[in-house]
Amino acid sequence: MAVPVPGLLPFLLKKTKKLPAGCFYKEKEEIKNTGKYELIENLDELPYIDREIVPWQNYHESWRLYNEFTYIMASRGCPYQCTFCSWPQMLFDKKVRFRSVKNVIGEIELLLNKYGIKEIFFDDDTFNVNKKWVLDLCQEIKERKLKFTWGCNGRVNNCDKDMLQAMKNAGCRFIKFGVESASPQTLIRINKGYTLEQVKETFKNAKDVGILRHATAMLGYPWETKKDLMNTIEFIKKLDVDTVQFSIPVVYPGTKLYAEAKENNWLNFKEGDWEKYDMTKLCMNNPYITEKEIFEICQNAWKKIYFRPKYIFKRIKGIKSTKDLKFLYRGTKSVVFKSFTKSHKNN
Repeated sequence: MAVPVPGLLPFLLKKTKKLPAGCFYKEKEEIKNTGKYELIENLDELPYIDREIVPWQNYHESWRLYNEFTYIMASRGCPYQCTFCSWPQMLFDKKVRFRSVKNVIGEIELLLNKYGIKEIFFDDDTFNVNKKWVLDLCQEIKERKLKFTWGCNGRVNNCDKDMLQAMKNAGCRFIKFGVESASPQTLIRINKGYTLEQVKETFKNAKDVGILRHATAMLGYPWETKKDLMNTIEFIKKLDVDTVQFSIPVVYPGTKLYAEAKENNWLNFKEGDWEKYDMTKLCMNNPYITEKEIFEICQNAWKKIYFRPKYIFKRIKGIKSTKDLKFLYRGTKSVVFKSFTKSHKNN
C-alpha cells in the first residue's frame, strides 16, 4: 500500500471483500495492485495518530532541545517539482492538502496535555506553502497560550520577514531550509525555483527574528565539478548557518532525475539494486570527480562549517541553560561521528 487509502479499514475488518484502489498484494507468486490510489481531500476526516502504537519517545533528532519531543504533519504533499524529490512526484500528485488550523491545534493540545510534549517538529514537506494558513496557526497558538517550542521544514522563496516573526512569536525556534547547491546551473537543473539571493535574504531574516536556521545541501551531481562543490561549501559557510547537513544525491526511481540519469547513462547500479541507494555509494557517476573525492569533500564539508573558531565561539556563547548545553553535546557528538567516520563503502 503506497499511502493510507479510503476503504481499507472495512476490508481489514472483513466487512467488505474489495480492496480499495492503491493497494499492492501478492497472489501466489505474482505481485498485483488495485490501481492508482485515491488522495484523501479532507484530512480532518482522519483520526489523530495513535501514539500508543509505537514508543514515540525513542524517535528524536540531535538538534532537539527537549526530550519530550515528537512529530506532527499538518499537511500532505508539496506543490513544487524538484526533480530529485520522490514525495510530490510519486505519491501526492504535486499538490498539497492542509488540515484545518482547528484540527491541528486539537492535536497539539492533546500532545501537551496527555503526553507532556514540550517540543514539536512539523514534518510537512513544506510547512510555509500557504502564508495565511501559517499566520492563522501562529495566531491560534498565541491566543490559546500554548507553551511549546517547535520547528518545521521551510522554503526560502515564500518565507518573508512578517511570516518569520509570527512564527517566532508562536514558539518556532528552528527551520530546515533546502539550500541544495550554490551553483545556479544546478538549481535550474533540479528545478528548485529560487535564487541564491533569495536564500541569503531568508537566512538573514530568520537570524534577525531569532530563529535557528538549518541548511541542507547535496554534493556531487553528474554535471558538477570540484569547483562547484567547494563553492557550495563556501556559500553555506557565509550563510552563517546554525546547523547544516551535507549529503550526496540519491536518485529515486519514479523521479524526473532518475529518468534523466537513465537517459544519460549516469546510473551506477542496475534497476532492482535498491539496497545500494543508501548514501554509502554514489548512485550517479560523475566524469569530473572520482567517487572517492566526492565522499572526501562531503565528509570534510562538515569540518569546514563546524570546526571554525568563529562557529565554536558562537555556539559556546549561545549556552544559556542546561538544555542548551545538552543540545551542544549531542550536536558535537553527531558532527564528530560524521566527520571522522567514513561513510563511503567500496562496491
